[in-house]
Amino acid sequence: MEREFEYCLVGNIVEKHYFGEDKEIRYGYKHFRGGAKVYIFPEYGGMGHENIRVIGLPRKKNRVIDIIIPSKLITNVRVKKIYNPNLKEIIIENFYYSRWKEEMETELKSIEKFAESINNYNKEHYAIN
Repeated sequence: MEREFEYCLVGNIVEKHYFGEDKEIRYGYKHFRGGAKVYIFPEYGGMGHENIRVIGLPRKKNRVIDIIIPSKLITNVRVKKIYNPNLKEIIIENFYYSRWKEEMETELKSIEKFAESINNYNKEHYAIN
């Protein structure tokens, strides 16, 4: 039975961050404007999620891209209900999301816990005041 929606992690690209040895301040990410909304698909858990797969609308194109970026460039990670059929299909096929499908309450709690851990880690290690 297909559900009306799927839960997905959603975040925003950081407005500014340090780059390089000289700690130069950069705005956004080369593919995304600062504040751009991205859908997060954790796939590389064995590597501590330093890099993470995202889908979002880039700076210079009118269609979404699917790329791997450093997770430190994502802020305000939260859980959203996704109704878009194309995104729902990707969520259903994603290993991270598919392992929580047994019970919706467990699924939501597990995804919220992951979102909180990303937010806390990035705030402690990469925040620019």
